[in-house]
Amino acid sequence: INCARSFLSLLSNGSTNDGIGSHPIIIRFLKGIGKTRPPHPRYDSTWDPSIVLSYLQKLEPIDSITLEQLTYKTIGLISLATAHRVQTFSKIQLDEISSSAEGIIIRISAPLKTSKPNSPQPTLYLPHFSDSPSLCVTRALTSYINRTIPFRSDSKKSLFLSFISPHNPVTAQTISRWLKQILKASGVDTNT
Repeated sequence: INCARSFLSLLSNGSTNDGIGSHPIIIRFLKGIGKTRPPHPRYDSTWDPSIVLSYLQKLEPIDSITLEQLTYKTIGLISLATAHRVQTFSKIQLDEISSSAEGIIIRISAPLKTSKPNSPQPTLYLPHFSDSPSLCVTRALTSYINRTIPFRSDSKKSLFLSFISPHNPVTAQTISRWLKQILKASGVDTNT
């Protein structure tokens, strides 16, 4: 509605000092439109993360699961631990990952959709989770990096690689599809 108000102000000849968008009749009209067609939330329901955690916990032992399962476990745990956008995960580079006594630190240097000029890029902190090793994001990430070493070359610095040969870096759309697969496999209804 505010876009329509701005559009009207832009098209008006400037007969009022503030533009036509601030005229009382226009304000009243746009309020009426807002009441007859109120905005709706994008999603009507939420899902319980414990369902997904239960599924990811079953992907064990970590050394013998397939690369596809390890990829799903790693991206699933990272997304739940950080709650960042999928684009952020697609921009993670191996040389931006560092380890510390508390966990793993991932710096994002590539510009993101949410990046602003002169603002720092996000840094992801992934602490060790020793209470439940099967849900430890640092354990899954370390295992994933070690398992994908044979597929990496100088041109494959991206963290996430396709689990299908030739194991190229993946896009945000692929990671999004993986997360949707995780939700489906967990029993979460992804059609709503």
